[in-house]
Amino acid sequence: MTMGFSVMVYVYESFTYNVIFVGHILPAFGRGALTMPFLVLFNTFWCLAFWSHLQAHLADPGTVPKRWEEFVHSFRGAIPIAPSRPEFQPGKATLCKRCQRSRPERAHHCQFCGFCVLRYDHHCPWINNCVGYRNHKFFLLLVFYGCLASFFALATCIPELLSCACMLLGIEDRSSLDAKNLATSTVVAFLTFGAIALFLSILLTLLLITYVPFATQNLTTVEETYTNMTNPFDLGATMANLEQIFGLPGPDWLLPVQPLRPQTDGVFFPRAGERLGSGLLNLLDNRRSNSAENLEEPLAGGSASRSNSRGSTSYNGASLDSAERADQEIEQLWRLRYHAKPQTTSQQVKPLKPQLEGGHLKSRWSTCCTRSTNAQGE
Repeated sequence: MTMGFSVMVYVYESFTYNVIFVGHILPAFGRGALTMPFLVLFNTFWCLAFWSHLQAHLADPGTVPKRWEEFVHSFRGAIPIAPSRPEFQPGKATLCKRCQRSRPERAHHCQFCGFCVLRYDHHCPWINNCVGYRNHKFFLLLVFYGCLASFFALATCIPELLSCACMLLGIEDRSSLDAKNLATSTVVAFLTFGAIALFLSILLTLLLITYVPFATQNLTTVEETYTNMTNPFDLGATMANLEQIFGLPGPDWLLPVQPLRPQTDGVFFPRAGERLGSGLLNLLDNRRSNSAENLEEPLAGGSASRSNSRGSTSYNGASLDSAERADQEIEQLWRLRYHAKPQTTSQQVKPLKPQLEGGHLKSRWSTCCTRSTNAQGE
């Protein structure tokens, strides 16, 4: 409902500014020379705002990836799973009370969407989606460009808005409307446009001054209420904190696209002065440079190709390409972050016991023994 209303506002604002204001009112008031620059600037801001809105609505906000579930399952209880509490729980995998599934640090359950979201911030009805790890950037750009478009529209329309309002209210000679070939319905639509632009300017400014400071502190709206410790995810510098959402600075900061050089994978979040964080950034760069599959996919090669991934930090480099090695090294960082305990031999053998006790394996074992006895007899 709110998403449909938002789209209607976008369409109305665009039509009124481009057709009514620029096409009729601006020339009528003798400012036709400004038509082209006004069109270019307004539509640039409007298109970026609308694009950001669509991206924020359509993008996966950051559902817990299958890779994380495989990672936790591969250790079979060797990773401590803490109960979820309304407080900072850095470096802890927590159990969602609703999903009954494990999730990484900073992930929370959205009661509207019905699933857990990585670095969950809030559920926004205006985009009909959660704001989380994978669309937080789009949400901030939506607020920024929407605010910019609204302010630009108001700034360029103020003289005409005031004049039309005075003529319609009788403060000025109403016959001027006829002299300028402006119908009353056109003026009413234009004034409605101005009222909506003013409302959006105020609303988006409030959102901007609320969410941007959180982003500069690497803080979410959920975490803002926590008081059990100082923010453990604050990297100590505004730029470093913004890079956690936007990636390393570049032209992609200004566009609603996924960060070209992300500084986190949504599961492992670097901390100030921590060597593990720099290790993750190097691995992300390595993985990206080798054009490997996305981090949300299962670990490259599967569990069968990683015989030493449980309880051992070594692997056969000859049998793995650089992307697969980066996968394993990222998993090593996950182990360190979430305090995964190396599995003992009994833990590794335990899952095989039900299979050894199966009738099929027993019969095959009996057959092998019989063949061995016959061979000795011969």
